[in-house]
Amino acid sequence: MFYYLGPWELSDDAEGKRWHPPEGTLGLVDLRPLAPTECFGFFATEKELGSDYLFLGSQLDEPVKEDLAGKWASALGISRLEGATVLDCLWEILTVRADPEGGVRAKPILPTHLGMLELHLGGDSLVRSRRFQGVSDPAWPNIQAVLQADYRVIYAQALKAESTDRTVHQRLLGAWQAKYGLADARLFIPSDLPVEVPIRPQTTISDNFNRATLGANWTAVDGTWDIYNSVQLRNTAEVVIPATLRYDASSLSSDDHYAQITYLSASMTSKWMGPMVRFASDGETGYCARIHALGTERNIYKDVAGTLTSLWTDANGGGPPQTIKLSADGTSISLYDDGVLAQTITDSAISGNLRVGVASFSITRGDNFIAEDLTVTFKGRLLKRDPACRTLCGGLIHA
Repeated sequence: MFYYLGPWELSDDAEGKRWHPPEGTLGLVDLRPLAPTECFGFFATEKELGSDYLFLGSQLDEPVKEDLAGKWASALGISRLEGATVLDCLWEILTVRADPEGGVRAKPILPTHLGMLELHLGGDSLVRSRRFQGVSDPAWPNIQAVLQADYRVIYAQALKAESTDRTVHQRLLGAWQAKYGLADARLFIPSDLPVEVPIRPQTTISDNFNRATLGANWTAVDGTWDIYNSVQLRNTAEVVIPATLRYDASSLSSDDHYAQITYLSASMTSKWMGPMVRFASDGETGYCARIHALGTERNIYKDVAGTLTSLWTDANGGGPPQTIKLSADGTSISLYDDGVLAQTITDSAISGNLRVGVASFSITRGDNFIAEDLTVTFKGRLLKRDPACRTLCGGLIHA
């Protein structure tokens, strides 16, 4: 294995404009700011790359010489890197040296709903993990900054929302208390916003599309969508890649959630469909799965304002009909194909988005959409973890 720091490549073809890693990449971590640019990615490859890429070593536990660490830090705009090995430096970049705003480089990794900080690298799988240590964790200042920024956005949305979404920020606080094991909800709230009481996180979404019209619950963000006892993307003269459909009747309670859909068919073998998670409520940003109808390719994509980045791909898609599930858990993004885990990758760019939906290209059909908070799925175990939480919440969120 070879490990490199270097630029992403940009393609623009019949399937649209998208960023992708250099040829021969087996695993990667995107170290760019949220708005996609050329630089930089951390790439694990099966072959040597050219001079545009900084060679970091052939082993993750390989010692990093001071001059190499200096070049790596300088490229990312970091004053210094103190890690002893390649993996130490990468972990440092994604924790204590991360950019909470995502303006100049990657945001920090966040714990899973079970409280674990994880770093996945395709080709090596899970390369490092440890339990989140609360407010004493070295990464907490950066994590807290991300959470408070996300809460600010969701709080503003709740003020404008209807029905159950009027309390979405309180449900989010309840989910975060359980996840982070912190009883004081004020730790998640920016100091200039009012203190709110957390409530039980509980959201499950399902739709079998057994009706004649799409209805008010769904918003076609891009493309034209119809209902024929399934949901169908209709081909139009103007090709939208990806076309996306967002569930807008309510938000989930946490950005640790999954969405799944049964991919039924496509008009051509090059067309694709998949669920979308962490879907922004006011634009086209989130993570989506892509399964080609021919079954020769599966992808995990990051969609930032309609610009795609390929985070993982393989050639074992199988082909429809098949049930595709995408899970976002902390910064661990997992694709399941007919109930079997295909891959888990790490990406820290998108957090705080509580909507879900479907992404597709050209004429495709899907059915039986389901989405749920991971915190709800495991609430019997999680919401009792911190007894102080029950006192603060007046017993509202204990399972």
